[in-house]
Amino acid sequence: MADFLDLAETAGVRHVTYLSTYGGDQAPPEIDIRAVETDLSGRGTITHSILRPGGRTEAFVDAAPPTTR
Repeated sequence: MADFLDLAETAGVRHVTYLSTYGGDQAPPEIDIRAVETDLSGRGTITHSILRPGGRTEAFVDAAPPTTR
């Protein structure tokens, strides 16, 4: 991901939105999700938004019972 962000900066991208995961900010630093968030926070030439969806925003389509009409 760091290489991608380097390319984005070189291309003139000014803002990145990163879809993380719930609790990504609390993961150990060696976990890739946390590493990307840390990398984004350390870059001075681009701004960023980190989206961390909660469990309620997931789509559990397979777990839904069939509906009858």
